[in-house]
Amino acid sequence: MKAPFFFLFFILFCSLRGYAQISNSNHNSVKLFIDNLPGTNKNLNESQKSLLKNRITNLANKTGTVSVGASNFLLLPQIEIIRSLKVNPGLKVFDVVDAELFLGIYRTDWRNLPGESFSSISISLQGSGSTENEALTNAINNITSNEKKIVDWIIHTRSSIFEYYNLNCTQIIKEAIRFNQLQLYNESIALLFSIPQETPCYDTARKLSVNIYRDFLRDSCESQLQGVRSLIAMASNSGNNRESNSKLYMEALAILKQLTPSQYCYSHAQNLLNGLQNRFDERTRQEWELINISAKNEAEVEKVMYKALAEMNSNFKMPQVINNLIKD
Repeated sequence: MKAPFFFLFFILFCSLRGYAQISNSNHNSVKLFIDNLPGTNKNLNESQKSLLKNRITNLANKTGTVSVGASNFLLLPQIEIIRSLKVNPGLKVFDVVDAELFLGIYRTDWRNLPGESFSSISISLQGSGSTENEALTNAINNITSNEKKIVDWIIHTRSSIFEYYNLNCTQIIKEAIRFNQLQLYNESIALLFSIPQETPCYDTARKLSVNIYRDFLRDSCESQLQGVRSLIAMASNSGNNRESNSKLYMEALAILKQLTPSQYCYSHAQNLLNGLQNRFDERTRQEWELINISAKNEAEVEKVMYKALAEMNSNFKMPQVINNLIKD
C-alpha cells in the first residue's frame, strides 16, 4: 500500500460547503498536471528541470481557465539543445545556446506514459552565459518572452479537454474505480478531483472520492493505530521525563487527528489515550479536549475529511508506468 502524500500546490476547501464555494468560483476551469517525465530533458540538471516546470506552471496559472494540480491530463515540457557555440566579440568569450521548447498536453495513459497527445506546440529559445550551463538556464528563463503564444495555446487546448470530459465521464469514473481496486488511492482521488464542475459526472465523482478516501483510511488504519501504541510505549519507558513524554503524547494525538471517528480503529486509539489523561501536561490536555470536541461535531468531521482529500490531491506525484492497470 502506498503511503499518504501531504500537500503542495493548493488548499482547496475545508468543508462540503467550502468545496462547493471554491468550485463555483472557477467552475469552468480544467486541471493540468505539469511535470518532467523520467527519461526526458536529459540535457537539463535538476535545478533546470525545476525551473522549466515552474516557468510553465506560472504561465498555465495565468490563463485564468486552467488550474494546475492533479489531473489525468499532463502538460509535458521538453527542451532539446539545437546548437551550442562559443562567441568571442572581442572582450570576453561567452556561450550561446539555441534550443527548442516542445510543449505537449496528453490524456495520460498510465500503462504507456505520457499517453495520447491532445495538442502540442514548439518554441525557439536562445540563451547566453559564461558557460553552456548558464546559457541553457538563461534560455529557460527566456520562456516568459513567449508568454502570449503559450497562454493562447493552453486556452485553446482547454476547450478540447473540456469536451473530452463531457463525452467520457463514465469512462473516467470507471478508471478511478480501477485505481481504487489496485489500492492506488492517490491516483484515483486525483483523477476524480480533476473533473470540472460543469460535467455530467461531477457530483458522482465528488461522492466517489469520499468513498475511496474511506477505503484508504481503512487500509491505513491499523498502521496508524500501531503508531499510537508505539508512542505510548515509548512514553511509558521514558520514566518521568515530562518534556519527552509530552512530545510523544502530542505525536500520538497528531496521529489521532488524521483518523476520522467513522474508522474502526479510531475508538481503539481514543481509548488508549483516554486512560493516560492524568499524565498529560496542560498543553496536551487542551489538544486532547479539542480533538474530542471535534469528533462530536459532524460538520467538523466533514471538514477534516475534505481537507485531507484536498491534501491528497495537491501533493500528487507522477507515478511510474502502471503495468497491471485493469483493462476494459
